[in-house]
Amino acid sequence: MHKFKKTKLVFISLIAIAGSVSSCKKQSGSDRLTIPEPTIAVEKIQATVVDNIDITLRDNYRILLRGIEYNYSLSKALLVASPVRAPYQLPYKKDTGGNLQPISEQQALIIQLVASGYLFQNNELKDPPPPRPIIKDQETEKNLINADMLIGKFFGVPSNNLANINFTHANNLLDFEIKNIVSDKIESIKLVIRNEQFKPLRLTNNRYRAVITGSWYTPADVTVLIYNVDKSFIAKKIINAQDVKQDRHYNLMLEANQDNTNYTVINKSETKWSDEKWPQ
Repeated sequence: MHKFKKTKLVFISLIAIAGSVSSCKKQSGSDRLTIPEPTIAVEKIQATVVDNIDITLRDNYRILLRGIEYNYSLSKALLVASPVRAPYQLPYKKDTGGNLQPISEQQALIIQLVASGYLFQNNELKDPPPPRPIIKDQETEKNLINADMLIGKFFGVPSNNLANINFTHANNLLDFEIKNIVSDKIESIKLVIRNEQFKPLRLTNNRYRAVITGSWYTPADVTVLIYNVDKSFIAKKIINAQDVKQDRHYNLMLEANQDNTNYTVINKSETKWSDEKWPQ
């Protein structure tokens, strides 16, 4: 009787072990325990700005690192930023000697200095998609400056203090003039990028200025919409998507025909925007 009980217990134990082994073998890749990627909390960002750009007039700007918001203060020519809430967790790798592997320039971290409400990024995702611009009217000087997002890159050894970052224009400046226009036939002028219309800043009767999205985002055509008082309008493409760059100042003229039914782009030129004082 005792011998039977002992044999039965051994048999049950063997079944349990076999079941456990079988269960382990049946585990799919998604069920396996994954080791979290090591990260460093970025507690400080230190950056400079291209000399010709005056950022003292900027209101409600913040620094964004992969969608994580940082407030900054300006000390002489240096921007020093700290996280508003939880800091960005910067992934890192070590080489065989145990040293932190540098981030290459090709894989650099992109950092934005941008006015609140002008950039969208879903930072609730583990791997957020690239940020996208939010386009707004620029009919005032303040709105024009707010559209001027700056961009910087960090590459080098990962650290909780990212330094040696230099901000410059991420977007482009556009100045255009409408020549031979019959002004009493025109109601308004707008620009269109990706089917989004916005008002440029009017400098004089026939001269306009706007900040247009640079090549950091998927380039798109830039079109001028000229609305007539009779509710008709004319659409004229003035910059092709393949010609959109970053940190450029485009100048051009639209010459109207006699009855304002067509326009020709003339005297088109471009220079490096950050070579000029801004705001002017």
